[in-house]
Amino acid sequence: MGKSPKVKGLALNSTQADYVDADYCLKRNIAISVVLNPSVVAVAEFAVLLLLGSSRRIFVNGWKSQKRMYQWELGSELAGKTMGIVGIDAVAERIIRIVKPFGVRIFICNEPPTRVEEAERKSPGEILCYSDLIILNLLNNEENKGFLSKERINCIKQGAVVINLTEQAVVDEKAMVEALKGGKIDQYVFETDRIKPSPLDKIENAVAFKKLSGYTKESADRSRSAWVRNISDMAGHPTS
Repeated sequence: MGKSPKVKGLALNSTQADYVDADYCLKRNIAISVVLNPSVVAVAEFAVLLLLGSSRRIFVNGWKSQKRMYQWELGSELAGKTMGIVGIDAVAERIIRIVKPFGVRIFICNEPPTRVEEAERKSPGEILCYSDLIILNLLNNEENKGFLSKERINCIKQGAVVINLTEQAVVDEKAMVEALKGGKIDQYVFETDRIKPSPLDKIENAVAFKKLSGYTKESADRSRSAWVRNISDMAGHPTS
């Protein structure tokens, strides 16, 4: 940007601007706009897919099939289970609306306190101790780094499934490996762009996906449309 003195604004086709030097932009009065929540539906539906796939052990059985291990492991139904969500936002609220008809009891935890219909507020400790299905939906910041520590992993209900919708840094991966190998946690499902090796590599009940939860045809269309509107607004041609 230093070589572009005429820049007056940055219209980003992303939901975050943490990769932009905000202090520099402030000094130069460069406006920054982002695309707000184009992927709420996509991420929520993907999370529910992970819930169903892990509960029915589809991912683990698929992994074993690739290794020519054809002894099928029985999964469980969602009805009667307890799902706990740590971190409430629009995605979490949509997950709750989708999952509730399955007959799932839902616990939530968020700061500041947020009231969500058909969900019960609990402390983080209560969610970890009593939930069969745990969804980590925390903000990606320094405060939440290492949230799921070894101590908290030891508090998780025996045989629970943990789904991480945040960055890998919120989980102590070495402690997670121990819990998976020892049967404390049934499955750990997460997204990753990791290049470096991880302790979770080759752990059959640690199920990793590339970061694709927010990408659908519809979310891409919404993102492009919002991006174009932001560009037009910055250029002084507001759209209706």
